[in-house]
Amino acid sequence: MFDDLTLPDRGAVFNSLNLPHAEVIFVVLGIGCLVAGKKLWWVVIGILGFYLGVQGAEALGTASQNMIFIVGTIAGAIAALLARSFANIVGIIAGFVIGGYIAASYAAQLGIASPGQELVFFILLGIIFAQFMHAGTDFAIIIVTSILGAAMVLDFTTLSGQARVSVLVLLAVVGILIQAGVFSKK
Repeated sequence: MFDDLTLPDRGAVFNSLNLPHAEVIFVVLGIGCLVAGKKLWWVVIGILGFYLGVQGAEALGTASQNMIFIVGTIAGAIAALLARSFANIVGIIAGFVIGGYIAASYAAQLGIASPGQELVFFILLGIIFAQFMHAGTDFAIIIVTSILGAAMVLDFTTLSGQARVSVLVLLAVVGILIQAGVFSKK
């Protein structure tokens, strides 16, 4: 039933915009999510809105790269504003999308090969991350943004397989520790 479904290529979003230094921009945004995601939650949601806006504009077949960038920017701004006003519901939706993004990014490395299995993994991880965000605790936000930031940083590396998964876990743990203040002087 889902055999013809394919999940989007994560790094292709910025590359398709032909932005100068797209990889650097994406990695810097990922580092921001990794180390300051809780403090800058609304910015994380804005980044997510931009990403989804660009993908939506591309899916609709918008030809102009400028128009795709404008749609992404508007979607990001709206998402950030909504995150400031409706934090709980936006957080739950964002948690689902972030979980799906992680599933799409790491399905192959975890041996999930068929499109149907990818979709189930996407939905399952989306639900788990949405539940984290529904909990609404600072630590849940730290976990989700650290994993997202680690995945964004790794999207432009050549790592694959188990090494990619291992570095994801390592970066996420470092991000969690930084955001939790483990390294700060008291």
